[in-house]
Amino acid sequence: MIYREGYSGGNITIDWYIDQILELYIFPAAAEAVVEGKRFILKEDNDGGYGTRSIRNKVQKAKDAHNIERYANPPNSLDFSLIKNV
Repeated sequence: MIYREGYSGGNITIDWYIDQILELYIFPAAAEAVVEGKRFILKEDNDGGYGTRSIRNKVQKAKDAHNIERYANPPNSLDFSLIKNV
């Protein structure tokens, strides 16, 4: 993934995540899964830009509005760090 606009000091912004990731990829994929009768669970790391560090924010509200089930890994989890796993 290439970060340009919305990339702020090493972290993505909440607005960028909603506009460029959730709206374009996650919400359509979740809707398609529901139509196919499948369960959709979004697995994320605990980056603040993903809205995982607080209970009520714009990202969480958007995910709730689209009935997105989610699972957040702990901060610095090796699951998403390919370099650390090598």
